[in-house]
Amino acid sequence: MKLIITDDIPQMAEATFTTPRGLTTIEDEAFAGIAARVVVITQDVESVGENAFSGALVEQIGFLNANTEIHGNAFGGRDNLTVYGIPGGKVESWAEDHFYTFYPLPMQE
Repeated sequence: MKLIITDDIPQMAEATFTTPRGLTTIEDEAFAGIAARVVVITQDVESVGENAFSGALVEQIGFLNANTEIHGNAFGGRDNLTVYGIPGGKVESWAEDHFYTFYPLPMQE
């Protein structure tokens, strides 16, 4: 899949941290306190644990797997987070449930 950016979707900033390829689970508190502001969660990641990014400086996060399971408190209750992802999946629902701004990432095979 290839990410396509269009004019009607605010562009996500360049990632300052991308999860390693092949990583399928981000354990509880795995990246707590990380100094990255823009994070990309690769398509291999199936789940993000409790407080995985608590205390982190994350402002924008992109999910390349629409159905990644995200623990409700994965970002430590952060109030201001912009989420980018593939529309129609668990990530979008999670973002809406937590009142985060969600922008769809148009994808092309």
